[in-house]
Amino acid sequence: ALQLFHWFFLVGHGGFVLFFLFGWLARPLRRAHALCVLFTALSWLGLGLFFGWGYCFLTDWHWSVLERLGHDDLTASFIKYVLDRVTGRDLDPRLVDLATLAGVERTFQPAMPGPGREAMLKRWKAAVETVVVHYSRR
Repeated sequence: ALQLFHWFFLVGHGGFVLFFLFGWLARPLRRAHALCVLFTALSWLGLGLFFGWGYCFLTDWHWSVLERLGHDDLTASFIKYVLDRVTGRDLDPRLVDLATLAGVERTFQPAMPGPGREAMLKRWKAAVETVVVHYSRR
């Protein structure tokens, strides 16, 4: 049963990430995509206040399943976990985080509604630049 949950999270969370990145491309799905972006922002930023920036409850639940299956080498990021599995390499977590932020930045742009869009984009870009500067100093 745990193995089934693992695959459920791997496919479901992976599908959610793909929809997050590319769902805006299909005009009829843009409202659903905007909700996807909102839920992600609420998790990363809202729950992130309590559990750390970028917190994802799906990753947390998936990791609890993998720990019960005996995995003890889990990464902090679902994206890194998937990329490591697909490539067979141990990718630099900073580069994966930067690539993730670039994807998030690109995805937020079409998901934001009209009037406040430019101001929100400006704040988001400033936040991304702050993270990039932080990582580049490591």
